[in-house]
Amino acid sequence: ASAAGRKKVDDELRSEGFFAVSKHPVATMVVNKILPEPNGTTFRVYGELTIKEVTKRIEFTTLMKQNGSTITATANMKITRANWNINHQPKSQSWSLFSRLKDNLVDDEIPVSLELVFTKK
Repeated sequence: ASAAGRKKVDDELRSEGFFAVSKHPVATMVVNKILPEPNGTTFRVYGELTIKEVTKRIEFTTLMKQNGSTITATANMKITRANWNINHQPKSQSWSLFSRLKDNLVDDEIPVSLELVFTKK
């Protein structure tokens, strides 16, 4: 994709209909518990993901790596965008036929990459 094309996609993702970055520049995750999976190499992480001031419970499987006093966990997962009002509509109160049709053409789930970093104190 061209630089102009990437910028257009980036601008749209930052817009009010998607992540509303001007109002909500940060998404956060609170980890509630981490349990080892039966295979002994992966862990199940349970927590709460907050995007656009909307908090929902999530869980995912990850491989955790330790490097000195730092532990990292990465995950590629999908979230249901409607749970966080990521819906192409310019304003949550408004409704437009074009935006609604566009909304129906896009998957209900969107990919999200998480990188969690834990440090010992």
